[in-house]
Amino acid sequence: MENLDNKRVRIKTSEIIKSNKYSNNFIKFIKQNKNTIFTAKLDITNNYITLYSLMEDKNIPKWIFSDKDLEVVDR
Repeated sequence: MENLDNKRVRIKTSEIIKSNKYSNNFIKFIKQNKNTIFTAKLDITNNYITLYSLMEDKNIPKWIFSDKDLEVVDR
């Protein structure tokens, strides 16, 4: 998978909701941000190479996403 650090991304909402393995709070965030475009930030605090936070996410702590749950957008 390509490095998504500092790239504009959208959450793959339908795929996450279909999996039915996440908390209600996470699903609520996903639904509220269905078409939101974020800037991905590589999670270097734990030396991960495929996990990202979203710079515009104001939650504390921020939600963390696998690179498989994000898609790059052209904007």
